[in-house]
Amino acid sequence: LELIEPLAAELAALDRLAAGAAGGEASSPRWQEWVAQLRRVFMTADDACRALARLLAEPTAPGKSGRRWFGAR
Repeated sequence: LELIEPLAAELAALDRLAAGAAGGEASSPRWQEWVAQLRRVFMTADDACRALARLLAEPTAPGKSGRRWFGAR
């Protein structure tokens, strides 16, 4: 869950900016601010996906019970 908390915060910020950008011209400051925030959302999502991939790639020690969402059971 902590892997997606930063993403949730960035998405909330994007949502807050959406009302000001709606209906605006692509060159307006509010629209540009929204686009910049959208870029931050994608970068944060990329970071979260990489962190999840690293987490899933970590081997579970023999005899240690752990979650195994993927792989042999």
